[in-house]
Amino acid sequence: MNLEHFPCAVVRIDIGAPARALDLPEGFRSVHVVYEHEGVPVATRVFTAEELPLPPTASASLAADAVAPLVAASGQDPREATPASVVGERKVAGSALSGSASIIVCTRDRPGSLERCLRALDALETPPLEIVVVDNAPLDGRTRPVVERFGKARYVAEPAPGLSRARNAGIAAASGDILAFTDDDTEVTTHWLAMLASGFDDPRTGCVTGLVLPADLSTEAAFRFEFGYGGLQRGFLPQTFGPRFLESRPWDAPYLDAIGAGASMALRRAALDDVGPFDERLGAGAAGCSEDTELWHRLLLKGWTCRYEPLASVFHHHRDSADALLEQTRSYMRGHAVALFAQYAQSRRLGHLGRFFLHLPRTYAKAGMQLPFGNDPMRRKFWSAGVAGLAEAPFYWLRHRSSPRYGSRRGSGE
Repeated sequence: MNLEHFPCAVVRIDIGAPARALDLPEGFRSVHVVYEHEGVPVATRVFTAEELPLPPTASASLAADAVAPLVAASGQDPREATPASVVGERKVAGSALSGSASIIVCTRDRPGSLERCLRALDALETPPLEIVVVDNAPLDGRTRPVVERFGKARYVAEPAPGLSRARNAGIAAASGDILAFTDDDTEVTTHWLAMLASGFDDPRTGCVTGLVLPADLSTEAAFRFEFGYGGLQRGFLPQTFGPRFLESRPWDAPYLDAIGAGASMALRRAALDDVGPFDERLGAGAAGCSEDTELWHRLLLKGWTCRYEPLASVFHHHRDSADALLEQTRSYMRGHAVALFAQYAQSRRLGHLGRFFLHLPRTYAKAGMQLPFGNDPMRRKFWSAGVAGLAEAPFYWLRHRSSPRYGSRRGSGE
């Protein structure tokens, strides 16, 4: 998808409802359709202006084609499997475990986004044991009143900045055996927690991640993040990642981002007790990102498995300005590269260094050679932001490699 298809509307369609025509909303050039069953996304498809409108019969036929891979991968009898049976099976599997789950949301000075997030969590069909909201290094007092409006939510303050510090404070304050994480810029779907919990039916599963879909694509920054940067979607096929996944690319680092995204993630407390919590040198407010993938790396090293459950879905509100997206690009690359050094220190696998010293420079060199031939002035800015993040990473690592990985602080409810 290139910018000629911007802006893009996000349209949610219930496949159990009577088929209807699919039209192009006024002012948009494409449509990102999310097909759902009882509020659970089961497939997506993007339609450009040239493909629309679609009459009801064609729209229903394309919807059936879109959900077919998820149904086929379910393991159910293909003669009887339907989206309803797939969703129902996972809901039943996770409902019993949801009551032992704590949900942790980290936030910083975004009361409007937080209220939207908590409103969605309050509508979960299977309620959690508790919701812990960690107020990370706040500049004002706007967060606590928002939290106090939601009965199951509990306010915890973490004065030291950094997403990993905030998540670790949430872990220390929570009491659940399963710890589910989402971000304050997301809206969970009504069965999100049950679907995440369903992945813990195997005692060796240390982490379950879910699908992250775009909530809005009407700004150029959000459109670029989703279709240019790659977004956060990992598809609709469930996957299991075991320790051998770390050996899948001997001359490059394993593609840990394939496991999922921290905006829709749950961890088994016993697994955290085994490998330790989030590395506080990583994540937003520190190196920039990859605190989630670094933790997954440690889980796999210790013999745990990670599972991707696409039915555990959230809608994510991407950055909505070019400046914010450029800073995100820079910090993501810096954080990713710093995590490579941290993972090499743990495993001594040369692929982590190979990615930093060989593969990433080669990728940016090839992209840089194409810059004079494009007509998008923002491409050079995003390329420069990525290169800057890559260049900053070794200096950050040298300054912080001896810093404590985990803090001893417990968040305060006062």
